[in-house]
Amino acid sequence: MFVLYLIKLYALFALIQSQAVDGEVDVWPHPQYATASPDFLQIDSTKFVFTDKSVVKCDLLSHAITRTKETAFIQSCSRTGVDGYKPFYQNFRNLQLNANFKGELSGIEIDVKSCEKLPHLEMNEKYNLVVDGSARTARLESDTIWGAIRGLETFSQLVSNVG
Repeated sequence: MFVLYLIKLYALFALIQSQAVDGEVDVWPHPQYATASPDFLQIDSTKFVFTDKSVVKCDLLSHAITRTKETAFIQSCSRTGVDGYKPFYQNFRNLQLNANFKGELSGIEIDVKSCEKLPHLEMNEKYNLVVDGSARTARLESDTIWGAIRGLETFSQLVSNVG
């Protein structure tokens, strides 16, 4: 019985990896539904804005936004070095020359319908995250704070630091 359990776990991991290779969004936990394209947007982490559009204000959301800022954006990594601000890592690329470049993403609007203080077995973790190049602002909608936290985690995994 133990061996069977390991085989099922391995099969699940292989399925997730093959979905990511086939052009779907490569985030964990894998969303129920996701679409991807080769297009990308540039983010200036010093100007990017997280906007809470929720009617109900929630401390958990504020903390999740702070955590996402810290994990998704590396501040000034290209200027860090042993001699102060001497460039340690230079990976500057002119992204605008790439045919898949669609502009700059200026922020994300977050709308949460309810805020629960503690997680529970029946909590709703569904969310809808839309990053549309023409809108210049991403949108995250969720019925509960738990879905918003999952959505912010997904968003942070979509961000790639290029120096």
